[in-house]
Amino acid sequence: MLLYFLVVAPLWMLSGLVRAEVWPSFSDEMIYAIRSQRDLMQNISIDQVPLPGLALKNSLPGSITSNETESLTTILSLLHHGIQSFRVDLTFNSSAGEWFLEGTNIRFVKMLNTVNLFVMATNTNLDANILTILLRFDNDTLRNSNAIKEANFTAILEEGLSPGYVYSIADLERDRELNQTLSINGYSDTGWVGLSRFLFDVKKRVVFGFLNGAELFSEDDQDNLVFPPETFHYVTANNITCPLNTVEDIMRVSQIQWRFLEGNFSYENYLHYLECGYSLILTNPIDTRNDSSQGTSLQRHLSSLLLWSWNATAPDDKLDESEDSDDSESSSTSQYVAYRCGAFSYNDYEDLDPFKIGNCYRNLPYLCRFSDRAYFWNISEDTGTYFESDDKDMCPTGYKFGVPRTPLQQRSLRIHLNDMDIDNLDFWIDINSISVSNCWITGGPYASCPYQKYGSRRNYIAMTVPTSAIALVLLLVIFYFNWVHVPIQDNRNNWKRIINAYSKEEVEGVPS
Repeated sequence: MLLYFLVVAPLWMLSGLVRAEVWPSFSDEMIYAIRSQRDLMQNISIDQVPLPGLALKNSLPGSITSNETESLTTILSLLHHGIQSFRVDLTFNSSAGEWFLEGTNIRFVKMLNTVNLFVMATNTNLDANILTILLRFDNDTLRNSNAIKEANFTAILEEGLSPGYVYSIADLERDRELNQTLSINGYSDTGWVGLSRFLFDVKKRVVFGFLNGAELFSEDDQDNLVFPPETFHYVTANNITCPLNTVEDIMRVSQIQWRFLEGNFSYENYLHYLECGYSLILTNPIDTRNDSSQGTSLQRHLSSLLLWSWNATAPDDKLDESEDSDDSESSSTSQYVAYRCGAFSYNDYEDLDPFKIGNCYRNLPYLCRFSDRAYFWNISEDTGTYFESDDKDMCPTGYKFGVPRTPLQQRSLRIHLNDMDIDNLDFWIDINSISVSNCWITGGPYASCPYQKYGSRRNYIAMTVPTSAIALVLLLVIFYFNWVHVPIQDNRNNWKRIINAYSKEEVEGVPS
């Protein structure tokens, strides 16, 4: 096994990545948007984080004779293109004593090896994100329970994926004992750990769950790495009410942990269901072959599934000509231009990704959130530049400058704006890249980027000018002394004559 990870696996991954290059690559803007969404949710419990996903069975070549390397490369490409949840259908081959992905010749452990390679390659502050693997067993496997009880399922998981990356039931219990778990109302002994702690403190990446068949396994297998079916709220599109039309409906849904919605969706409806608080599991196959007609379709599906805040072409610190002209027509107290600030663009007639780039010096109202209540909003009566958002008087008493951090919060904001009879409005939200270009962060206009050290140009000039002046003076002094010589050499012969004359007058011997 060690030899596989040290030699065979890296070579396979390299060949797989070469083959994966036929997939359409993400733009820089798409990468910034995905990272921005992750960072917005750092203090959200992991059970409330939207996890774009699909049924793996529907996305792989549907033949038992399909090329294994090609299928594993497809899985790796899906991971690299932002898929965070997989419904994995498993079947147990009694004669081989092995678990396989249903309908394929791919061993489950090989699929886990692929996930492990991806996790190792992306285990950085910039790229790390949570993954969920939801396991479902076919009917033949469920009927063959006696043979399965002899198999050590936990050993299969540990063979395929490093246990250090897996968030276990014991990890959850420990975090609850340490008061490190959250609900929508703050710390809770029945909640889940926040995304930031999950990724960067306890350094986990993967959550396993059973969708059925947990009773097939021994107690050791049940109580170790895989959470039981009752942990997850897994439903189909026919069993929900959407859209949510009141804050009460939103609060009711938010009490449900790990919400997954399985269905055959069109990309135009992804945001509609995301704002109902569900992680989507697509059952309709996404054609991953990148011929001239499929590449654009795949990109459209992925961007619509992954993004609920920014458009796929934002953020990029630039605006197109139409947006630029819109800003020039708006009122502004300054001639300066800085497209580094986030605004929410609300239109009652379109449920589009609402975040956009705005000129920080433009005058707009501010979005205000009530204390620590996730779903209560207000729009300030006063307008101002983004840099004035630090003014405590901008928001009503009890409110502070805010931003929607989940699709559910975004839906609650739309409900508030609709109740206020607002048809069309742009307003500032608490997200910007002022400190470092394309590092989109919250915390007001003076927040610093966690990924890059920053010093303002003004402060840099203030620090370097005195040093430069002193260095210049010292340089001039050096040049002066090199140019104007002190006449020590010229007087040496004269001194020698004086000393010789004095020596002649001296009396040799001891004076009497």
